[in-house]
Amino acid sequence: MRNVLDDVDPNELEAIFDERLQRGKYLDLYRFMDNAYLVSMDGSEYFSSDKICCSGCLRKEDKKGKVSYSHQIMQAVLMHPDMKQVIPLTPEEIRNTDGDKKQDCEISVGKD
Repeated sequence: MRNVLDDVDPNELEAIFDERLQRGKYLDLYRFMDNAYLVSMDGSEYFSSDKICCSGCLRKEDKKGKVSYSHQIMQAVLMHPDMKQVIPLTPEEIRNTDGDKKQDCEISVGKD
C-alpha cells in the first residue's frame, strides 16, 4: 500500500471533495434546521512511530521522556438524520505550522 500511496500528491485528491457536489445541488438534500448543515468531525491518527519521523510529524513525549512521532487528520462529514449516506469533506491535516512549541490539535483545526 505504501508503494502506491507515497507517489500520490494529497493535493490531487482535493478536487474529489469540493466542486462537483456544489454544482450538482446534491448538498440541498442535506440542509437541516433553519437551512443549515449538520457536520460531524473527528480526529484520526494514521501514522505513529517512536523511530521514524519527518519535519511534518507531531511529537509526543510521555512522562518517562519517551518520544513518539505521528501524523493526524481531522475529518468532517455532512450528515442528515433522514439520510443513510454522509458526504465527506476535505480532510484537514493536524500539524505544527505556527512555529510555537505547542502543537496543533483537533479543536484548533476544526476552527479552520
